[in-house]
Amino acid sequence: MKATKTFAALLSAVIFSIPTFGQSVPPANAPKITEEMVVEYLAKRYECEPDAIHIDSTQYFNFTGHRYDELIVVASTCQTGTAGPDVHSVFSWIEEGKLGELEFEEVDRKIYDVLLGNRNYVLDPDKNDRELIETFYDTSDRYRPLILRFQWDSKQHKFFLNSVQSAPTYKTSYDCARAREEVDRAICYEESLAQLDLELNDVYKSAASKLTPEGRRSLVQQQREWLTERERECVIYKGWLECLRDKYQKRIAELKKQ
Repeated sequence: MKATKTFAALLSAVIFSIPTFGQSVPPANAPKITEEMVVEYLAKRYECEPDAIHIDSTQYFNFTGHRYDELIVVASTCQTGTAGPDVHSVFSWIEEGKLGELEFEEVDRKIYDVLLGNRNYVLDPDKNDRELIETFYDTSDRYRPLILRFQWDSKQHKFFLNSVQSAPTYKTSYDCARAREEVDRAICYEESLAQLDLELNDVYKSAASKLTPEGRRSLVQQQREWLTERERECVIYKGWLECLRDKYQKRIAELKKQ
């Protein structure tokens, strides 16, 4: 994972760019991987002081079938800032005396469109199915909006995506599959906002039907200005849900008066 100083690039690096170490031949026997070993490894890799490495969680599990367990690590380095953990890795002995991170296949970025605002994830093993689970959380406060399950392929020496579980979308006045702005995507994933969007669309059409051509042109301009204001003021962060709900309710009330 190649860390950078911006959150978006940092998260992209965490998800998409885990280094390729799996092709080396690991030792038949190796010492237990410890947090101290991981801290030393991360300090060198990210050019941090060891004290700047914070281990959030560790779990042992044998994914590769070797005679030792790998160590699942979620950690923060000196490069993460306030973005949260920037290391989500499975550490293993790559070859004699060499610690490294196991490789993941590159995942289609569109999978992550379900996530809103600040996001991060935790790693856990599924001991029954021998899978590695990435469970995401974000600013929306939805429960597990995205879960990815990976399984180790010993022939290709990497984790491959087995399944994707995403939060549902709700019907709106527009095609959610084509939504590009984060505010538009947020409305698709929040049922109460999706319902308000449908109500606004009905009220808008009703108001437009009563106007002259010149009046309809003016209404279109008003609606465009409202959309610009909505996107500018309701950033997907703290209070975003209340902000959008308030904007919709007030706009609906305005249109009903026309």
